[in-house]
Amino acid sequence: MTGLQLYRKKTELMDALLEPIDPYTFYEELFFDLELVVPVVRFDEEQGNRVRSCMVNEAIEFSMDQDNFLLGSCTYFNDFVSRKTARDIYGFIIDLDGVSYDLCHRLCSQSWADQTGKEIPLPTYVVNSGNGFHLYFLFEEPLPYYKRDSKYINELYRRLVICESNMENIQPDIHWFGQNYRMVGSNNKYGMPNKAYKLGDRWDIQALADYFHIDHQFSGITALMLEKRLSFENLPDRISLSNTGARWYVNRSFYDSVLKQCYTKVREGHRYQSFMALTCIAYKCKVPLEELEKDLQGLVDHYNRLEGEKVLYAEISYALRMYNYNALSTRAVILEEWLGFSFTRYHRHRDAEQRFPRKKTEEMRLEGKLTNMEVYAQKRRDELYPDGSWRKNAGRNSYELLVVNWRQAHPEGTIMECSRDLNIDRKTVSKWWNH
Repeated sequence: MTGLQLYRKKTELMDALLEPIDPYTFYEELFFDLELVVPVVRFDEEQGNRVRSCMVNEAIEFSMDQDNFLLGSCTYFNDFVSRKTARDIYGFIIDLDGVSYDLCHRLCSQSWADQTGKEIPLPTYVVNSGNGFHLYFLFEEPLPYYKRDSKYINELYRRLVICESNMENIQPDIHWFGQNYRMVGSNNKYGMPNKAYKLGDRWDIQALADYFHIDHQFSGITALMLEKRLSFENLPDRISLSNTGARWYVNRSFYDSVLKQCYTKVREGHRYQSFMALTCIAYKCKVPLEELEKDLQGLVDHYNRLEGEKVLYAEISYALRMYNYNALSTRAVILEEWLGFSFTRYHRHRDAEQRFPRKKTEEMRLEGKLTNMEVYAQKRRDELYPDGSWRKNAGRNSYELLVVNWRQAHPEGTIMECSRDLNIDRKTVSKWWNH
């Protein structure tokens, strides 16, 4: 029996015994939100893997009738797929290779058990991917990949893979929890669609850990974290942010200048990121949201007239989610990285350092120039003495005057006695002793 014949036979069996799930329902169950942006890997034998960030519903549309779109069950910071940048884990995916027809019939019709008959954790969904199965263990809520939990998350995933692989003629295929697989709804290597079937319920991560006797309390998503994950329909009111200082906002001309440069300087690979950068700059410059959306639509039309991959209008809605208070803290270097070009900006600290260095050189002494600390000290004294009395030496007496006055009052005194009485260093007293 060929691989394609085995796949068709197992599909007929699973269609009769289990409930098939369409791709949109499946990924909505996995990620809770079809508008969540995830990194989708597009496999190409000639050019290698290419990662593209898009919303889940767009990824489903892209992958229809294709066999080279891969997606896992995690989100990442900056959509860079790696173990260190993992953000939230929505479930574990396990790959079982070489699932025979008899094993498929036993698992789907009787019970989910290993070759000894012992019941093992039941996956939430099973995907008939070809010669094997993809088992999806969906969590009740996303699991943040904190550093303090990383060791136990990796160990839990490894034990779950070994446990599920303890079946006849199945060898453990251990990857990592962020491994990408062909998307549900796309085609497998035989050109047939990957179909998902409902099996069990969602898993509580703590219950799964208790099953494998992992003694660790995993960190969940707090209410504060959920509050910070703002949706586009729940944008914050800028006027109500009374604690925002005026120094965070930028002149409107800066937005106009960057928008103009986006038409000429943004290259392929930075087009979608330029939307995010322009949104942050628009918030900094107090550009209305409606005007920003029209400008982004104009950029999409311009980018799609150029060579390269087309930009979808749907990506505008996700970029506009960054139009919130957090945009004020986005640094200029990050904006330049997103845009792919540098823009001239005023460096307050760097320019001040050039005008008033921290250390005084001999050239500065001869020219009478001040250091940064001296400028600050004079400004502070002007605040304390607005009449300018400190400039007339109306403050503390100099060491010279103190030593001279002490000698006049103690003609027979010594340097050590003067140093002890005035609490001045002996070397300083010696300096002014004979004046």
